[in-house]
Formats: sequence, structure tokens, C-alpha cells
Amino acid sequence: MVDMGENQSKEIDTHFSALYSTIMHVDMDAFYASVEQLDFPEYRGKPIAVGGMDKGVISTASYEARKFGVRSAMPVYQAKKVCPQLIMRPVRMMRYQEVSAHVMDILGSVTPVVEKISIDEAFIDVAGSVRLFGAPVQIAQYLRSEIKNNVGISASVGIANVKYAAKMASDCAKPDGLLYVSPEETLSFVQSRPVRDLWGVGAKTLQILQRQGIHIVGDIANISRDRLVALLGQAQGIHLYELAHGIDTRKVHAPAEEKSISSEQTFYTPLYKVADVEEVMLSQAHVLARKLRGKKKSAKTISIKIKFSHFQSLTRSRTLIEDVTTAEKIYNVAKELLRDIDVRSGVRLVGLRVSQLNYGAMAQLDIFGDSGRQENVEKAMDKIKDRFGSALVSPASLVKNELKAENREKNTGKKKN
Repeated sequence: MVDMGENQSKEIDTHFSALYSTIMHVDMDAFYASVEQLDFPEYRGKPIAVGGMDKGVISTASYEARKFGVRSAMPVYQAKKVCPQLIMRPVRMMRYQEVSAHVMDILGSVTPVVEKISIDEAFIDVAGSVRLFGAPVQIAQYLRSEIKNNVGISASVGIANVKYAAKMASDCAKPDGLLYVSPEETLSFVQSRPVRDLWGVGAKTLQILQRQGIHIVGDIANISRDRLVALLGQAQGIHLYELAHGIDTRKVHAPAEEKSISSEQTFYTPLYKVADVEEVMLSQAHVLARKLRGKKKSAKTISIKIKFSHFQSLTRSRTLIEDVTTAEKIYNVAKELLRDIDVRSGVRLVGLRVSQLNYGAMAQLDIFGDSGRQENVEKAMDKIKDRFGSALVSPASLVKNELKAENREKNTGKKKN
């Protein structure tokens, strides 16, 4: 077992062998907070958290805030008590989805076997990549470097020969680290970890186990399967018994072919104006168009979803004659679909989806017309965003909105002072 620090490496024969661990769990460090510190350099090195502002709970806290005891799911008022200097940031889900897509593209550049678990973590299997990219540790170091240099945030990576051990290893490596667990070390590593680190051990199961004096995974391995089944039930008991003995047959699975791409945003404060809903859709259209271009796909059907304050939901769709790849066309259709919807009762959720995906951009047929020119403009924006982040270039109305938000923050700060 090797803990790979920032300036450490492990010499491993680059000729692939079944003796090597090739399953990686890649996890972004304090993801939402890291993106906020990336986009707003003035927050770097300061305790910040993302969540429900004055009300609600913490979604993610930076490591600077965690030192004070700020944790996910903690009420904001409580977080500000333990850390009075805490800086709260609103959730910007579309931005996090954009950064996540960039990270997943980097993972996909070394292996097609990428299993996305959530917006900020994924399993990958590099067994088929070692001849081209080198040993697993070298691949992990390359990925961490690419994510840091091209995205601007840090990732922790755990490597093992089974999925749950790789997840444990990435947890141990945090923050901003790399831990390699060889196949022969897997069992001893797993059995040394707290039982709460096992998949399937929630608060209730943990309480049952601890009442029986079971605190580490090795304690589970030392009792019979029948006793564990009696304590936790058939499925749960057998599951944890097998994990405690290093048995995990689950493979890393790449997702099935995507049939649609969507983006949704929920609002704590409802939107009451069509212009505000359209502004959200504009941003979502750019997110979807960028994903389409990244996947070299086009779409034929555009759908919108609106959820109101009274929880009623409406959806509208339109299937086009020609496929689309640009945010401009997606947005224009979305605006037309919104036209007959009355938003005055308050909108809590805005969603935009493209479906009937096809390989190849049909809009290229019109490469010398407006569609081609617009696509080239948006591709140029993609390159700038990839290098410098989305804050530098975005549609004019979005820039204006960001400036308004910044001014509101400044004015609020002045009033408080």
C-alpha cells in the first residue's frame, strides 16, 4: 500500500500484470466549494460553504471551514456559530455540472470504462490503458495533473483491485492525494478501516454493529455469517460479510448510450418573471450545447420543464426537422415553448432537455450559413472556457446578471458595515 503525495511516486513495471490494481475511484475535493474558490479567487484560503445562504443547510464546505467543524447537512445558522467568519455562497448547479463534465471528459481520455457515481466522483478501470499510458499509478498521477492544470481544482484518487476498496482508498487520500492498494494488501487494508466506511453501513446499521462491539471491518470478519444475518437481515448481513472478506464482484460499468441530456435548476426564491426564466434557460442551453459538441452529437427534440410553487409541473416539447447543436437554436425553441406558460404564480424549478441524439452535427450541412458560423463561435467559447473558466466568457445577458449579483453583494456588504 503506497500513499502517493504530491512529490512522491512508486516504481511499477509498466507491463500490465493481473497482479496490479487497476480500479480507480476519482473524487473531487470539496467540489462545490472548490469551484466557488476557482471562480472567485478572493475566497481562496478562506472558510466558505455552499448552501441555502441564511436559511437551509450546508451542501459542501471548504477544508478551511471544516477545520472549524462546518460539515455537510449542517444548518447554516449552526455553521455560522462554529465559524463566524464563514462565507456563504449560493448553489450554482449549472456551473458545477459544467465543471463535472470537463472532469469526466478528462477521465474518458484515458479509458472508455468510466462509471459516473455522482457529480463529483467516478470509478474508472484502466486495465486496457496501461500499454498506452503506463502503470495505474502513473495514470492516476496524470489524471490528477490534468484536472488540476486544465480544470483548476484538485482530485483525490484511490486505486485497488475492487471497487469498494478503491473508494476507501480515495477517502484516505483526501484531500488532494493518491493511495494505491495492491491486490495482496487489499484485505488487510479493508479490515483496518472503520465499519462506517463500508458501503451499505448507514447510521442505523452502524449503531447496531457498535452495540455488538463491532467497530472496524476486521471485527465483522471475525464473526460468523449467520450471526451477521441475524443482526442485520439476509441481504445486508451477507453483503457486509462478503465485503469484510474482500469479496466484491462488481465491475466498473460504463453507462449505456445516452438518450437525452438535461439540465435543471431549483430555486429557493421563486421566479415570477418570464425574463428571469428565460435567462436561466439561456444558461442551460449553453450547458447542453457544450455537452452535445463534446460528445460529437446533435439533437432533434427540445423539451422544457417548469415546476411551480404549488408543486404543479408542466412539460413542453418540440421535435425539429433538422438537428441542432448550438445554444442559440436550443434557447430559441425553449423560449417559444415557454410562451404559453403563465409563470406569475412563481417558478421553483426550470429544466431544459435535448433528446433524439445522433452522432455527427447535422448543422454542419449549413456550415457556410448562420448555423455554421454560430457553431464556430460557440466552439471558440468552449476553448476559452476550457482554458480560463466560464466566468471569462458567457452570453451578454448572463454577464450582466453576474455583475448585478456582484453589485448586490457589494452593496449588502456596505450596509452591514
